[in-house]
Amino acid sequence: MRKYSKNFSVFLFGFLLLTFSIDAFAGTTGKISGIVRDKTTGEAIPGCSISVEGTSLGAICDVNGKYFIINIRPGTYNLVAS
Repeated sequence: MRKYSKNFSVFLFGFLLLTFSIDAFAGTTGKISGIVRDKTTGEAIPGCSISVEGTSLGAICDVNGKYFIINIRPGTYNLVAS
């Protein structure tokens, strides 16, 4: 019984170490999404270019003014619309 307990403890420790190591190296990314609207009329602006300031990431709005930017690291960003 004691040998089983020791083997299980070693297995559990190794499993947890491997699990947390994978999470640390995998990196976490997210998604920014939204709708661009005209401030005065509230209408969606199709074809608008959205870029994340200081990066090469960006997107183009669809016909409903919707956009999404994927694979972005967690943080605070400024978006630029043009």
